[in-house]
Amino acid sequence: MRSLWEMGVMRPFLSLSLCFSVTLAVVGCGSSNDVNPGDGLGAGGFSFAAGGFGGSGTGGVNPGTGGANPGNGGSFGNGGSFGNGGSFGNGGSFGNGGGQNLDGGSSGGATADGGTGAGGADQDSGLYPTPVICSDSTKKQCGTSECVTPSPANGCSLVTCVDCPSVDNAIQVCVGTKCGFDCNAGFEKKGAACVPATASPDAGADAGTPPSGKPDGSTCTDGSECRSGVCTGGTCRAARCDDKVQNGRETGVDCGGNCGPCHTGGSCTVNGDCAEGPCVSGKCSCTPFDCSSPALVGKCGDLSNNCGSTVTCGCASGLKCFQNSCCDPQAVCATHCGVVNDGCGGTIDCGTSSCGADTCYQGACCKPKTTCPTGVCGKIDDGCGGQIDCGLAACTGGADVCVSGKCCTPKTTCPDGICGQIDDGCGSKVTCQDCTAPLTCGFTTPGVCGSACTDAKVDGAETDVDCGGGTCGKCADQKKCKANGDCSSGVCASQGCGLFCTENRCQAPTCTDGVKNGTEVDVDCGGSCTKKCGATRTCGADADCASGSCQGGTCTAPAHCTNNRKDSDETDTNCGGSCAPCQKGDDCAVASDCQSLTCSNCGLFCMQCQ
Repeated sequence: MRSLWEMGVMRPFLSLSLCFSVTLAVVGCGSSNDVNPGDGLGAGGFSFAAGGFGGSGTGGVNPGTGGANPGNGGSFGNGGSFGNGGSFGNGGSFGNGGGQNLDGGSSGGATADGGTGAGGADQDSGLYPTPVICSDSTKKQCGTSECVTPSPANGCSLVTCVDCPSVDNAIQVCVGTKCGFDCNAGFEKKGAACVPATASPDAGADAGTPPSGKPDGSTCTDGSECRSGVCTGGTCRAARCDDKVQNGRETGVDCGGNCGPCHTGGSCTVNGDCAEGPCVSGKCSCTPFDCSSPALVGKCGDLSNNCGSTVTCGCASGLKCFQNSCCDPQAVCATHCGVVNDGCGGTIDCGTSSCGADTCYQGACCKPKTTCPTGVCGKIDDGCGGQIDCGLAACTGGADVCVSGKCCTPKTTCPDGICGQIDDGCGSKVTCQDCTAPLTCGFTTPGVCGSACTDAKVDGAETDVDCGGGTCGKCADQKKCKANGDCSSGVCASQGCGLFCTENRCQAPTCTDGVKNGTEVDVDCGGSCTKKCGATRTCGADADCASGSCQGGTCTAPAHCTNNRKDSDETDTNCGGSCAPCQKGDDCAVASDCQSLTCSNCGLFCMQCQ
């Protein structure tokens, strides 16, 4: 970045020949001490001090001890341009602490010792002032995907991407996380600037003479216009050790001088400019290595001799050359046995003698187990690649078996309703009983007896869920049916199921339904029925019989049943009622009066057995 002097801003002020007094109206002029005559004021300047418009400066814009353009007594201040020690600042350019024309960055810039002042500098090429910290916490990203180490080109700290400020006749360097500079040959630090050296060991015949070309910060179109040889973004840049141009104090491109040392063949002026050897006749030379050189001791094969060639080295007897290092293949046998990797790219048989009575297992001596832990049976690992047979001594049951080193008593029976095979609990199977017909094994659930009559749905010949149809059990009262045989009561009758709707349902037992059901001991008699059973009907007790006599499970006939007359409760002569059932064609009152259990109308006021 150019200073105000280079841009011509200050020159009109310095062409003034009058000195003014503000407080005492005294006009004073001093003699010029400028390095560049006409570019600075003499003793006096515009001081704005008690003497008014005239101080005691002895410098001007350029010479002195202060900032980028140091001087003790210049224009508008004590020690430089618009400030005490530099351009527009106390100790630097536009800032308190050094630097050159930092675009108004107060309290910042490069200090006289190469560090920075108390603030930042708005430098001239900071497109990405806020960096992104990389996974490597020592690097940052400055507008690209590349992670870079802090340098003068991108800012010396991790908190900015702005490059370090330019200093004329100097090369930018990092001092810790701060920007600094080193003066080029023939110049020395003074304040925050590089001034011609009065006596410099690096000075040549042209010591003190700046290199040709525009100073850093000047506008340019090509590097050939700049002192540093570097023009980027239309501005001459300060020399750096990574700009791929030989500039500053470098003896070669980006090496030597105040940069890193040059390699063999590079230009040099002193030994310190060289990496491999001394500086001989302006060129970096080298000291060739041989196999006894400390750097090659313990190395083998074709090795660099430090001078662009190679030297072939071998190993002592008993050693092998592996990856350019001498290696002892026997060393591994001190801690290993058997055939193992020798650490030198091969294998070696270390034998087993070092193990004594122990076993060599996986390259190491191993003491195998010889006793079985309590409660463990069968074969177990001995810890050294073998086995111990512990047998069944730990098991107490006669039927016990050993499973995974543990004693186990197997199951021998199956739970009710379980069929097929089940796990015996010890790794084997036990066979269960077959299912009773009509059940089959696994009909609805694997391993469980079942059939269509247990699947909780109406299927097959069933008349309702799992009942009726002649294949399943009888249906309970109010279940759907098709015939009397579908019902447990033996009565399937039509009943209403809604308006104009009828359907067959199993009926509850009654003492007049013509079926032996409920508590009856015979059809519609005995038990809880009020009607007693007649002669020859089944009975369970005397109370079930109309005659009051139950002999051998059959009701006996009363006396009137044999008098050949229709009397007592008989429905026809000597039959019906409490007597024996009547034959077909005999009169009857209810179904139980008939041998056929069917009593039907035969006309008006007429009922006959069918």
